[in-house]
Amino acid sequence: KRLIEEIKMVLRVLVLYIPLPMFWTLFDQQTLNALLILVFVPIFDIIIYPLVALCGVNIGQGTGLTMDLTQPLC
Repeated sequence: KRLIEEIKMVLRVLVLYIPLPMFWTLFDQQTLNALLILVFVPIFDIIIYPLVALCGVNIGQGTGLTMDLTQPLC
């Protein structure tokens, strides 16, 4: 009988831990996106945009910003 009560107590506590993997997955994803933005924005500004400009394609500020913001999503 005591074992059954202890199992019930453990199950009640485990219910509290069910959302934790989902929380940490989302948290890690947001951290990764922030890191990708910090890495890709300078790469695009220093390397990609000048190379595209050498090819004769004019990238305006709006297009560049759109590319910077959507790059980490790929």
